[in-house]
Amino acid sequence: MKRCSISPTKCLVTIWAFLITIWFLVVSKMYLIDLSIAEDNARMIDRMNQPCALLFFGLVKHFDDLALPSIQKRIVEPNRQCDIYLHTYNVTDLPVNTRNGEDHSARLNTSEAFLLTENVTMDTMEEFFQQRGKFLNHTRQ
Repeated sequence: MKRCSISPTKCLVTIWAFLITIWFLVVSKMYLIDLSIAEDNARMIDRMNQPCALLFFGLVKHFDDLALPSIQKRIVEPNRQCDIYLHTYNVTDLPVNTRNGEDHSARLNTSEAFLLTENVTMDTMEEFFQQRGKFLNHTRQ
C-alpha cells in the first residue's frame, strides 16, 4: 500500500476550510431558524390585525360551571383579538331531554350568557318562531 503524506501547510488549509464550512452551516441554520420565527411572528401579527368574530348560539345550560371555563380557555384566549357575540333564548325551564341522558328538567339562568360577552341577543321562543317559523317548516318537510 502506498502511503500518502500531506504537508503541514496543506493540512492547516484543509482544517481551516473544514472549520469555515462548519461555521457557515451553523450560522446559516441559525439564520433559517430566525427567519422561520420572524415569518411566524409576521403571520401572527397579520392574523391579529384581521377582523374576527366568535359567534356562539345555544342555550346557557350548565354555562357558568361547565361550558364557560372551557370556552374561555380553548376558544376565547387563543383568539383575544376577536369580537364575541352570543345568541340564546330567554328560556328558564327546559323539559327532560332523554337524548342527552337527562332524567330531570333543567333550570336555566339566562343572565349567565353575559359572563361571556355583553353582545348577547336573547329571543323568546315566540319571537323565534315568528321570525323563522316558515323557514323551519319548509326545511323540516
